[in-house]
Amino acid sequence: MDDQEALLARRVAQAASAHMRVHADVLADARLVEAVEQYDAYMAPTLGGEDELLDAVADDAMPTPIGESVIGLKTALRAAARKTL
Repeated sequence: MDDQEALLARRVAQAASAHMRVHADVLADARLVEAVEQYDAYMAPTLGGEDELLDAVADDAMPTPIGESVIGLKTALRAAARKTL
């Protein structure tokens, strides 16, 4: 857990504690919602859009024709089947 995550987790815990102590406090509710949203945004950042997502995927692996993928899958399945016999 890095420092930023620890700070956000502490804010969530403090806001939840305040919310549990005073159920009718609108500010406690707002602080809890804000703290959880900040924590969620930090823990699961989203990409800016479809183009950015496609660029990220392209950086990881070059596309392969589906026929090659199927052949590789068949080969792997046959090899696994032979090992179980």
